[in-house]
Amino acid sequence: AVMIRLGKDSDGHDLRARLLEYINGLLSTASQAEEQSRYQSCRERQEEILARLAALRLQEVDVIGRRNQMDKLERDCERWRDAWGDKRFAEYGAWSAEQMERLEMQADRLEVSVSSCNQNNQGFWVRIFWPFARKGRWQNLAGAVQEAFATLKEVGLDLAFAMDETGPDLAAAEKNIAAIRERIQAIQQIRLYFTLLHSLPETGDLFAIARRIKSAEEELQRNSFDLWDAWLRLLPGRLTAQDRRALSEYSTVLRQVMELGDAKTLAARRVWAKYYELLPSISNILPCWAVTSLSVRSRVPFEAGFFDLVVIDEASQCDIASALPLLFRAKRAVVIGDVK
Repeated sequence: AVMIRLGKDSDGHDLRARLLEYINGLLSTASQAEEQSRYQSCRERQEEILARLAALRLQEVDVIGRRNQMDKLERDCERWRDAWGDKRFAEYGAWSAEQMERLEMQADRLEVSVSSCNQNNQGFWVRIFWPFARKGRWQNLAGAVQEAFATLKEVGLDLAFAMDETGPDLAAAEKNIAAIRERIQAIQQIRLYFTLLHSLPETGDLFAIARRIKSAEEELQRNSFDLWDAWLRLLPGRLTAQDRRALSEYSTVLRQVMELGDAKTLAARRVWAKYYELLPSISNILPCWAVTSLSVRSRVPFEAGFFDLVVIDEASQCDIASALPLLFRAKRAVVIGDVK
């Protein structure tokens, strides 16, 4: 959209004169092939910068997320470093997926064996024939414990397993399993800690990423101005014959409005009526208008929903009575200003 300013500038000059110049410029020029090429080049450049900027911001979010996760893991793992020492802590960090899988399998087997030795966990028929089934299950549990000794020794755990003629100490066995599960969870967190620690250099330096984002934003700003300028230069080529007739007629009427000034004659009313009649078609060609709350009354028709959107900037300097006619003329509104 081309933004057209109405009213007066800071020096008191009527901005409608600039609007006339702009319209006459549109009607008297034609787009060149090199301007189309420049616009296409700027547009492709804009898309490339936006894609690069989006990737950099995602990278920034990823680095920040990893660092936050790293800080939390470091706090959580500190108690294990203190309890086991740096050497064992580092050894756990170097554990492979196969070692973790073996330890988890040992814990699963022990848990199944312990459960199978608990009469209360069995079905009806097993409970009925429990005196005949229990010894085999106790032996399976003893075998599982024996098999787990070597693996658990790697993680610094010693199983307190006791069994007599009345059977194994299931309460102690369940405590052992809980200790193994806790150790597995600790090792998993330590491994994740070291994985993140080693991946941080690959994610890039946060300050370097921030500098690249700033550079890309500045580049985007420069290219946006170039793209805007290239787009404006192509506007004459997009005007249809109907658009050109409407602009030519509007230019003539606007000049008459400026010459009439504050006249209240019948001729002046007819000129203003023609001016308002042309505005809908002109607003489709030049759809963005900038006015003050005071000057809008004489320059924009008092018609409901005349514009798709009204943006009220510095809203704290605009009273409600002045804002209501603006809101009436728009389908939607954006109000910008100090909440205080």
